[in-house]
Amino acid sequence: MMIKRAMLAMLGLVLLVSVGVRAADLQKDEAMLGTWTVVFYEVDGKVLEAYNGNFYEFSAGNHPYLGGLFYTFSRKGEPDEEGFYTIDATKNPKWLDISNTYTLDWLGYSDVNWYTYRGIYKLEGDRLTLSYCDCLPERRPTEFKSAGGNLMVLQRLKK
Repeated sequence: MMIKRAMLAMLGLVLLVSVGVRAADLQKDEAMLGTWTVVFYEVDGKVLEAYNGNFYEFSAGNHPYLGGLFYTFSRKGEPDEEGFYTIDATKNPKWLDISNTYTLDWLGYSDVNWYTYRGIYKLEGDRLTLSYCDCLPERRPTEFKSAGGNLMVLQRLKK
């Protein structure tokens, strides 16, 4: 029995190393799980108080379609969008990519596409800061500010 446990532990370690995930990164990801309320929302230097009170739910492992790490964004208490996310806690600032679907209706033709916001995040206890570009998904911010055009978003959330 002891040998079986040791072999399973070694297999788990080999799998983690083979996909490039460090144990410290998994622990940081665990701290993101749960419900986060938007307390500050700014786009291109303009504060949008209407977003305050909306919330994100970051979850792991049991979504029926998305599996792994997924999120739900709720506006006025109602789920508004959901998708999946990935993090890279080895980067400085840390990277957070949020992917969801959107429907494109064009001349009666409807198509569902994936859209990924490439952002950065900072986790400090019960505070989470996010920054991403709402207009150019391939553009990842390098600092936590919303000035500079192109619909740069800065959000502060509280657990």
